[in-house]
Amino acid sequence: MEEEADMDNDFVDAPPLSGSPTKSPTVAVTGSPTKAPALAPGASMTSMISGVVKADDGTLLEDVLITLMGDGVEYTTRTGSDGYYEFTELAAGEYTVVETNPLEYPENVSNRDESPDGDVADSDTAVNNKIGVTLNAGEHDENNNFVDSKLAPGSISLHSLPCDGGEGYGLLTLLE
Repeated sequence: MEEEADMDNDFVDAPPLSGSPTKSPTVAVTGSPTKAPALAPGASMTSMISGVVKADDGTLLEDVLITLMGDGVEYTTRTGSDGYYEFTELAAGEYTVVETNPLEYPENVSNRDESPDGDVADSDTAVNNKIGVTLNAGEHDENNNFVDSKLAPGSISLHSLPCDGGEGYGLLTLLE
């Protein structure tokens, strides 16, 4: 038998195969079907956390180390010239954003989510350079902001700075 081209679908007709037919695989479906959460057009299931670091006089602080910890991950970033930082493409979960004060601004003034969205940590008023964040799928939790201050003249400040091996050393600062 000669093969012919099917002009409508560009398939080639082949002679029938000899032998016994094979059995089609069987697929068993159990349980109820599940429905994925609906997303707005253009939305993503990944989440992000962002904020700003500034001085108490409004100066935006550049190159400040920000660490994100939680759900088995730890990421770091630094603020840009606009004081802005962000962590993107995060899974939903519980996170803590931690700021490492710049040496020039060692005093903590505030650290909080300035756009409360019902997270348990939104009511945390402790000034400890940590902001707790609960992320939902696709959420952009923004305005997790830190405010720092320079030391007043005559102040003494002790800083613990990390070094190799995880041990810290102290730095005493006296401003006149």
